[in-house]
Amino acid sequence: MDGDDQHEHTKHALESIRHAAHQKMPGSEPSELRRLRLLYADTSILLAFQSLFLCLNAQHESTRQEKRLFAVSLLDHAIIITGPPQERYDLIQALILRIQVSMSPSSLSIEAVEPDKASPNLAKHLPTAINEVAIYTSLPSLSSFAREAALRPFVLKGLASEWPAVTSWLSPEYLLRVTGLGRIVPVEVGSDYRSDEWAQRLMPWEDFLRHLFSRSPYSNDSEVLYLAQHNIFSQFPDLRNDFHIPDYVYAGLNAPASFPSYEPPTNDEQLVINAWIGDHSARSPAHIDPFFNLYAQVVGRKQVWLAPPSMSSRMYPLERARNHPAENKLAKSEMSNTSRIDVFSDDPLDVEFPDFASTVPQAALSVVLEPGDVLCFPPGWWHAMRVYGAGPSMSLSFWF
Repeated sequence: MDGDDQHEHTKHALESIRHAAHQKMPGSEPSELRRLRLLYADTSILLAFQSLFLCLNAQHESTRQEKRLFAVSLLDHAIIITGPPQERYDLIQALILRIQVSMSPSSLSIEAVEPDKASPNLAKHLPTAINEVAIYTSLPSLSSFAREAALRPFVLKGLASEWPAVTSWLSPEYLLRVTGLGRIVPVEVGSDYRSDEWAQRLMPWEDFLRHLFSRSPYSNDSEVLYLAQHNIFSQFPDLRNDFHIPDYVYAGLNAPASFPSYEPPTNDEQLVINAWIGDHSARSPAHIDPFFNLYAQVVGRKQVWLAPPSMSSRMYPLERARNHPAENKLAKSEMSNTSRIDVFSDDPLDVEFPDFASTVPQAALSVVLEPGDVLCFPPGWWHAMRVYGAGPSMSLSFWF
């Protein structure tokens, strides 16, 4: 067996092991799942090293660049799919940085869409929500916050307005420069995860940025891409320098009377930070989450619809018919945490959803979040969101 055949044989064997580990992850017991994740991460690292070794013998710079990009992609797969333990994570990040240093420079030139122009066909006041969310223009003390947060949603006006992200994340060139070349991200494909046409896929971060910043409400590109509920900062830790964790997440809140089963996240920080990045078509249907949420609008505007837990029996939740990847796995019910109703619909809902139409709008609230606004709402509240206006929207959720 010559050298090329041996390399190909090794690659095929590693890919087979990696694929088998991935296939066995769903439904595995915790101890077995940890072993499979380590196996997937380790085979990804070995495949990346093999790609870099082949890079040494490549005659053309374009081939070397291709091998480096492939190695970074493999390492990103390990971060996204396995959430590797700290020792593997540190190795993977160090490898990615080392590879990127050797890459040929690239630039991302986009005539970006303005994110602050409201699309004229979106109503600010929704027929499905009679009430408006309270807006606090002065920041409450921690004790005042603790009292209010368990009762109802409210907006902390401008709490995030001084974050560097509010201005720096307007630049796709900046986002590519901070993250470096060759990165991939998980995206949702489709406007509604309740649809059979909805899917998930991994795509190059650079391609996602180009899609995100070059689309407009009048674009012919009909594909909707949404980077949703993703801890992007495990991949791109330097982006954490662009925002601050609000002190309010450490208020130590008790379970509200409306959601007595509340428990904080089980990680060491008791805090989960996710990014939500999409174009003007991105939206999330009405659903519930089991945590308190500080939802910060960073770029663009977003319209939010909310209804209290007391309306749950009138929200027509989907039956838990399949193990949907976008569904919150913490709901302890045979019913989904997601509603069948499009709360942003302009069509009458009284025929198909009479219980909703007769009661819920009188209890529901809505608000349009501006860049720098932070919405706080308790666990168990139904909420739906859609981008309000043209251009990209970027938000951060702090579950606590």
